[in-house]
Amino acid sequence: MPIKLQQIILIVLGLALPLGLFWLSDRQQWPTWWTILAMVGIVIFVNLGFAVIAYQKHCQKEQSK
Repeated sequence: MPIKLQQIILIVLGLALPLGLFWLSDRQQWPTWWTILAMVGIVIFVNLGFAVIAYQKHCQKEQSK
């Protein structure tokens, strides 16, 4: 999968997941701490995704040398 497509997917997930989480937590009457914990999980997930993309770019540069 091309790196640009991976970045677009992560950006969309980074925007859609929090919005969906807020909607779901409001409908399900989740406690505030549950929502905060889920948001921290989303942030970690998206950041790890960008770290993987950065590593892939680094590996591609090393292979092209």
